Amino acid sequence: MKKLFPEHDREPDVSGGYVLKVDRADPGDSGFSQGGQTMRYVYPKEEDIERPERNSQEQFVSDYFRAMGRALNGSDFKDPNEGYAKYIDVDAAIDHHLLNVLAFNVDGLRLSGYMHLPRGGKLTFGPIWDFDRALGSTDGRDSNPNTWRSRSGDRGTDFFNYPWWNRMFRDIDFFQKYIDRFQSLRVEELSDVHLNGLVDAMADELREAQKRNLDRWNQRPRSQFGRTYQGEINHMKDWLGERVEFMESQFVAPPRFELSSGQLDPGGLVSLSSLGGGEIYYTVDGS
Repeated sequence: MKKLFPEHDREPDVSGGYVLKVDRADPGDSGFSQGGQTMRYVYPKEEDIERPERNSQEQFVSDYFRAMGRALNGSDFKDPNEGYAKYIDVDAAIDHHLLNVLAFNVDGLRLSGYMHLPRGGKLTFGPIWDFDRALGSTDGRDSNPNTWRSRSGDRGTDFFNYPWWNRMFRDIDFFQKYIDRFQSLRVEELSDVHLNGLVDAMADELREAQKRNLDRWNQRPRSQFGRTYQGEINHMKDWLGERVEFMESQFVAPPRFELSSGQLDPGGLVSLSSLGGGEIYYTVDGS
């Protein structure tokens, strides 16, 4: 991210980089509303960007989100050149949403939702932040990995119907790209073996420190998991395994492309098969 100084008052310098969030206001901040969402400044701070010498920067941010809101809620919102994709980094948006849903972060998107406007770029979601109420935590709302939205308390975030996201998921191409991304990650990064390896590696890094944390705060592991650190780790791995299987079960499996290794000669046959017996659609012109 490039730093912003008051003299950055015209394109392209004024276009970035800003860091914003959907979250509770910091002391003294009020934020601003655009496109059906209340935003807060992270960088520059609100008290800085409201100074007269930064008027052009504040105006740029306001104009950007106003235009994005019009594109997102307009009749041509699916158009890749004039719709929301003109203003939002779609790939980053999908990854941001997927990671929050995978962890069942019940505060995700509506709180601790960070994003940035890089200079000359589109609105980019991330970094992800604040996962204390996720992954089967003590919060309770995230205990059931086999549901899209919590069934207890205030039910947490309605991931697929929250402002901005509800509109993007109405675009079938966005939704399909979302599914494709999950299924491609499931092969390796989100495989059971890789996820369990990540949990074990991180748990080992904290294995000694967690003893000091327990002594300092007296936050004991839960009784249903044997009141041990390893019991909590085993629970997280089991929870994650159920979560990815649940998500996988909600989407039609991708077709299998059966082709022997090497180059396909003219006139050769290629077969596509659907594990779930679904109808397969394909193109032959690269579209």
